[in-house]
Amino acid sequence: METNIIHSGLPGLDQKLDGIRQGDNIVFRTLNLEYFRFFARHFVYQALEDKRDIHYIRFGKHKPMINNVTNVFVHQIDPDEGFETFCLETYKLANMAREASLFIFDNISILVDYWNTDLMLANFIKVSTKVLSEKKHVTLFPLRRGSHSYDSTSQIRESTQIFVDIFYDDGHYYLTPLKVENRYNPQMFIPHRIDEDLTFHPLTYSTSLAKYYKAVEESGAAEQLQDSWDRFFSLMQLNYSKKELVPADKKKMCSMLMSDDERMQKLIVENFKNRDFIQLHSRMIGTGKIGGKACGMLVATKIIMRHCPEVAEHLEPHDSFFVGSDIFYTYMIHNGFWNLWMQHRANPENLEIAKEIQNRLLNGKLPDFIEKQFKRVIDYYGTCPIIVRSSSFLEDGFGNAFAGKYESVFCISGDTLEDRLIIFEKAVRIVYASTMSQSALEYRRRRNLLNVDEQMALLVQRVSGSHLENYYFPMAAGVGYSYNSYPWSEELDPHAGMLRLVAGLGTRAVDRTPGDYPRLVNLDKPSLSMYSTSKDRHRFSQRKMDVLSYENYDVVSKKVEQMYPVMLPWQKKLLFSHDTEAEWVFRDRGQYREVLFTDCQQLINNKEFIQIMQTILKTLEHFYQTPVDIEYTVNVSQANELFINLLQCRPLQAMQNKNIQLPTLTKENIFFEIDKTCMGESRSIPIDVIVYIDPFEYYSLEYNKKPDIARIVGKINKIYKDRGLHLLLVTPGRIGTSSPELGLPVSFAEISEFNVIMEVAYSKVGYLPELSFGSHMFQDLVEAQILYIACMENENTKNYNLKIFETLNERTDEIDDDYRAIIHVYEPKNMILAYDNIKRKVICGKAD
Repeated sequence: METNIIHSGLPGLDQKLDGIRQGDNIVFRTLNLEYFRFFARHFVYQALEDKRDIHYIRFGKHKPMINNVTNVFVHQIDPDEGFETFCLETYKLANMAREASLFIFDNISILVDYWNTDLMLANFIKVSTKVLSEKKHVTLFPLRRGSHSYDSTSQIRESTQIFVDIFYDDGHYYLTPLKVENRYNPQMFIPHRIDEDLTFHPLTYSTSLAKYYKAVEESGAAEQLQDSWDRFFSLMQLNYSKKELVPADKKKMCSMLMSDDERMQKLIVENFKNRDFIQLHSRMIGTGKIGGKACGMLVATKIIMRHCPEVAEHLEPHDSFFVGSDIFYTYMIHNGFWNLWMQHRANPENLEIAKEIQNRLLNGKLPDFIEKQFKRVIDYYGTCPIIVRSSSFLEDGFGNAFAGKYESVFCISGDTLEDRLIIFEKAVRIVYASTMSQSALEYRRRRNLLNVDEQMALLVQRVSGSHLENYYFPMAAGVGYSYNSYPWSEELDPHAGMLRLVAGLGTRAVDRTPGDYPRLVNLDKPSLSMYSTSKDRHRFSQRKMDVLSYENYDVVSKKVEQMYPVMLPWQKKLLFSHDTEAEWVFRDRGQYREVLFTDCQQLINNKEFIQIMQTILKTLEHFYQTPVDIEYTVNVSQANELFINLLQCRPLQAMQNKNIQLPTLTKENIFFEIDKTCMGESRSIPIDVIVYIDPFEYYSLEYNKKPDIARIVGKINKIYKDRGLHLLLVTPGRIGTSSPELGLPVSFAEISEFNVIMEVAYSKVGYLPELSFGSHMFQDLVEAQILYIACMENENTKNYNLKIFETLNERTDEIDDDYRAIIHVYEPKNMILAYDNIKRKVICGKAD
């Protein structure tokens, strides 16, 4: 007999199955758990006799599978924590247990009550049986007969080594093997009756077989035709048509489709009608939740439609599709790297594993049943451009924005259905892969979310806009805040809110784009501008527009003057202003030409537009009971009809205002003292580390080497991680810009440990700070509670004393010789920083 044979405690079963092998996973499908307990007891007693460890995985509320047996390890796992956590705990136990242990699970059918779908139950069996088999454990799974779809049961059977039906009738147990891997005998797969002496008798006569199958048929345990998810929503649709949906049904649909967060659930249930849930289900691909971004968009839209009818008529109706969160895990399991994902969950700081997962996500193949459903989406939108947007569990929720951490990908239509499907699936893979980006991992680490179930759902939206010549784009787009955290003038009311507005796609509103300045609109005084001269208005305006190109099949950035001839007359009037001073200069020379800049001035002068945006922001803030930010597009018809597409809504982390006592420092001990150009919560902290980048030396560095300075900052950031010190970064120009000639091209992950960021103006070489309100970097600073300071060359900068560095100790061990003139690291003693966000004053220097 083979050395890896395990005895079951039932010699007749061992004989009929040609022995139980180490690594066998055995599914017992049954109508009654008592039938399973009969077999489990024999396995347990035999394991005790053989001195093999026994592990009981307990998660059900039913009577235990093993009772009054000593020397059994009982592991309580909560399925309510989510599929991923449940799988991770099983993975850890399988790896921890002594080889060839016996594992017994509670009734796995009840997992559907927590995960809502047979698909995820089948996925669990696929991934758990693999690791249990690799560790040579023998595992028993009870499965309730007649509770699952035929497809799901088939997948479970394919994943196991042994799959048997067990039944009880007329005082006897019956067992019918349906699958026994790599073993065969002529009578193996026919039903067997178990007599009182535990002998197994095959039912070889027609009369006994007929009696057996009649008893099985009369038990009513036929296979289901639908997944449990589809069965539930079929029932909901039937109840809805009969007007029999009850509040409990509504809450259940909310939990299954949208959110488990109590605050978000309250918003949903109060503003969604029964038909809204039914319609949402009809727009879903796969199963699972639609994720935070999709949830926020839908909730915001419903709030406005329900409570602001005067605004609702200006909202573009959404026609989005939603790829359920279950597909993310199914994709990984289908492509065979779930164990790699479990290794990452067990050691989330291992970046090499993260990179490998990212590569696998980028290059996997989607299951056929999902591809078929994707074709439905492609058919619906036809050749209209669409965008595939991330919508993870935690994204855009209360406390976590994940702004810019995950990808969004535009899909510009191909010529055929097949081409469009290829483009769409590539976009899906890119968004999935972004879950493993350094930026996303660092964000989750900082917010203690590395061990939280963060499934990725997808929001598929038609791009709002117009097709003009070879381009497609909305007239304008941007982000809006119901609370202005950075009012640049004392005349402005922070509670009135503000907009960040650009012509074309909103991508230039959420990224720090080189040489570009979106229009900032304070909703209480929309005509008020921080730039008084025509020269400044021109300089600090939008230079390029992002548009979709049918020639490039991608997003392209075009100079505004290139797009001007393409645009419609009423669009030009709303978006562009004349630089009259420049035009007069040309006219004096006998030249007649238009000089335009993009400031969206006439759109801002439109009182109806401003009123609509104020109403949207304040209404959402009221119902969210916290400040919010939104993303939107604006389109205007020739008849001057306004249409707003509300793309996104999320709670905004508001800053707490409070006075603090600013210290009095002698002039020679002050490092800097700045008014007004600061943003953050009040604080008084020691400064333990200063990282200073010399603006002239940085400017003089070769262009292709400038990103090296960003990488060194990232290295310093990592060195000081988790040391409990307070770090200050002083850097020229814009932080996080994509263009090194304008500032430091760091990612947030490379500055995440800094408590204070100060952007410094240096006009000799053109460096100019810019907060980039509404950008993803701005969101990161707000959420991480990093104090932002702009050190300008104007009256707001009361003191800026670089000579203080001569009194500080500099360390150079992290800096290469080639860069020591550019980047400096100081560890000062007795240096403090204090900021009062009511007075909007900050002072930093050496205390006496």
